[in-house]
Amino acid sequence: IKQIKINHFPILISNEIELPFKDESFDCVVSHLMIHSSDNPDSLIKEYYRILKKDSFLIADFVMENSFSEINYCMSI
Repeated sequence: IKQIKINHFPILISNEIELPFKDESFDCVVSHLMIHSSDNPDSLIKEYYRILKKDSFLIADFVMENSFSEINYCMSI
């Protein structure tokens, strides 16, 4: 686990399946483009739910097939 600061904001860098937080620590977890790129997405999702409080939220986004079709099209012209 490594901690750095960017513009006075603490940033933790850790292993994705061993997050350094106690069980039920957060009301919300935001996962931006992480799950689809994980080597072990099932373990990552379980870890998210471990650190979430009951009746809380997981907000996750994904890159899906054809997500960048407009960009790819423009680059092919």
